[in-house]
Amino acid sequence: MTSKKIDNYTITIGTYVHRFEEYFKPLMTDICRNRQDIEKIVFVNGQHGEKFHQDYRKNILSFLSNFENTYVYMSPCFRGCSYIWNTTINMASEENILFISDDCSIEDGFFEDYEGVLGQDNVGSFSIGPWFTYAHFSVTREDIKNIGHFDERLLAIGEEDAEWDLRYSEFYNLPEEMTSDRGLCLPYHHTNKIKHMNENTETTSQNIQKAVGKYSAFNKQIVYSTIINQDEATHDPNKHTRKGHWDFPVQRREDEFYGKSLYPGQLFYWENKQYI
Repeated sequence: MTSKKIDNYTITIGTYVHRFEEYFKPLMTDICRNRQDIEKIVFVNGQHGEKFHQDYRKNILSFLSNFENTYVYMSPCFRGCSYIWNTTINMASEENILFISDDCSIEDGFFEDYEGVLGQDNVGSFSIGPWFTYAHFSVTREDIKNIGHFDERLLAIGEEDAEWDLRYSEFYNLPEEMTSDRGLCLPYHHTNKIKHMNENTETTSQNIQKAVGKYSAFNKQIVYSTIINQDEATHDPNKHTRKGHWDFPVQRREDEFYGKSLYPGQLFYWENKQYI
């Protein structure tokens, strides 16, 4: 634990209508009670295949107006998790971005635990919680610059963490044994002060074709098109390979469409904004 004040981070949350009362309101209240002065960005998502709920629009804007340093991005149509994460990364004004899923709950001391990690030397991106998960994790703008943004071809929910994690392991050339119990390799720091409620009701991904639970069949199909398994003719034994999240060793397929060039204007902004 560090004693110095750490405030160089932005908290971001993506949410939507079916989680407003039960999950989002108590979570946001606790976040703002604990860290009133920290920048917070909320992405209010639409529900796939439905008109945006106008009562919800009014209620969530009214609710969020009560909190200091809180900024809202609202999409009238459904956008996938990758797009939500990328948009809040691009909007955030700090170098570290803390993502908290809207179906999480926090206890007093969570932010002290998180800031204690940020206060350590040479800390980059990491997951924080009672177990490894991208439901609550932190990324640095430097890692986004080096590894790229999350893949927005994943139009719904699911696989965006594993796809980015594979690029992360490739960039840092991490060996296979450096994985969590989920097979992902982002550094993990333990705290019992945050809990993922694992809310997995039908409304989570209503109107979306699902593969497993709430996760999108479309996203699974797309992410499998971005990897090469060891049985394919194009598999190169000299390239970075890991089993990771998948059931077999994979390599990342060469892909010029996404990666570092996804938001070139954003990278240019962060490198040159001090000269404006």
